Amino acid sequence: MNESDINSIIAKNISVLLEHSGKTQIDLADFMGVSQATVSNWCKGTKLPRMDKIDRICEYFNVNRSDLMEDDPRYQSIPSEPISVRIPVLGSIPAGIPLEAVEDVVDWEDIPIEWTKGGKEFFSLKVRGDSMYPKFIEGDTIILRKQDDCENGDICAVYVNGYDATLKKVVKKQDCIVLQPLNSAYDPKVYDYNDELNPIQIAGVVVEIRRKV
Repeated sequence: MNESDINSIIAKNISVLLEHSGKTQIDLADFMGVSQATVSNWCKGTKLPRMDKIDRICEYFNVNRSDLMEDDPRYQSIPSEPISVRIPVLGSIPAGIPLEAVEDVVDWEDIPIEWTKGGKEFFSLKVRGDSMYPKFIEGDTIILRKQDDCENGDICAVYVNGYDATLKKVVKKQDCIVLQPLNSAYDPKVYDYNDELNPIQIAGVVVEIRRKV
């Protein structure tokens, strides 16, 4: 078996384990201490994880090393049941319009059907600009869970004062909310919670980045 075959097997097994566990690439990346782009490369088979990383992946999914590196029929997708759903990739999301009514659909992406349990809804956006560089680059596709609140430090699509949603890190402080770019060339924006002139509304929280290489 050559290296390309091993890459393909490991990529398939990681992807199916993520699907079956209802976890995202970002979840695995956070546990591993690597970027989501690295996990994406593992899932696509373009990069092979080092052996220490393979052991950590096994720890995360509670499987043996052989389970990850061998073509095990247990880690095949089940064709008799749908394992994914298709969601639209939106070029932008104007404020005041329900997501399902947005017509600026530029592509479609599949997400694991496990994610939608409990009525959870998802949408996708194309990254524009470089304010969130280096974690996000222009042209990246991001998957977001639709929700109107978030945890401190989440990366979110946020409406500000009725404008199209912008992608920023949300920092919650006692008396204000900060929309923090990841690119140091851009300044953070600070808003009072009760600022009626610049109301803040969360559209969704990023759960995955998909980058074409």
